[in-house]
Amino acid sequence: MVLAPLAVLVGALAGLVARPGGRRPPRVRAAAVVLGGAALQVAIEVTGVDVPGGLAALAAVALLAGTLANLRLVGAPVVALGLAANLAVLALNGHVPERPPTGGALAEPGTRLGVLGHVVPVPGVDLLVSFGDLVALTGLADVTANAVRARRRRPEPVIDLVALEREAAARAQAMARARPAHDWGTAPRPVPSSGSQYSARPEAAAPVTAMAASRAAAAPSPARPAASQSR
Repeated sequence: MVLAPLAVLVGALAGLVARPGGRRPPRVRAAAVVLGGAALQVAIEVTGVDVPGGLAALAAVALLAGTLANLRLVGAPVVALGLAANLAVLALNGHVPERPPTGGALAEPGTRLGVLGHVVPVPGVDLLVSFGDLVALTGLADVTANAVRARRRRPEPVIDLVALEREAAARAQAMARARPAHDWGTAPRPVPSSGSQYSARPEAAAPVTAMAASRAAAAPSPARPAASQSR
C-alpha cells in the first residue's frame, strides 16, 4: 500500500475536474481503525523488516474491517474486494508470496493462490504489487474523487426573505383596496318567469294555466236576470 498516497492524489485531481456533486459526503466510520491499519501496513512495507505474519494479518484485518464499515461510500466495495484478496493469500500462506526480482515463478514450493501475491511489477520503480493492491488502489482513488466532488456541491439558491415579505404586503394592500362588488361586474337581471311579473295589473295579465281554466269551466254560471217584457 505504498502507492496509496498516489491513489489519493489521483482521486483528488479527478474530483476537482469533475462536476460538483449535489450532496455532502457521508461521515467516515471507524476512522481510527482505518488509520491504525494503514499506518501499520505502511510501516511494514517501508521499513522492510521481516515481521511475523500475524502482524501483517492484523493490519490487513483492520483495513478490511474499517472499509466494510464504510461500504456506503462510493468506491468502498472495490477497496474491500482488493483487501479481501490480499488477506486471503496472507491467511493461506502465512505471508504474501513474492516473485523473485529476476522473474520466473514463485520461489516457495506449495504456494497457494500465488497469483494473488506480489507478482505485478510497477514500471519505473523497483516495486512489486499484488492484484489485490491494484484493485484496492483503484477503489481508493474512486472514494477520494467522489468525496472531493461531493464537497464541491452546487451552490444552493438564496431566498430573499425581505423581498418575499414586501411582495406579500403589497398583495394584501391590493386586496384591501379592491371593491367587493363592482370590481367583478354586475350580475345580469333574471329573465321574467311570466308576463305579469312587471305588469301594472298582474291580476289581469296573469297567464291562465290549464288548471285554472278547468276550474273556471266547472264553476256554475250565474243566473241571468229575466228580460223585461215589452209593454
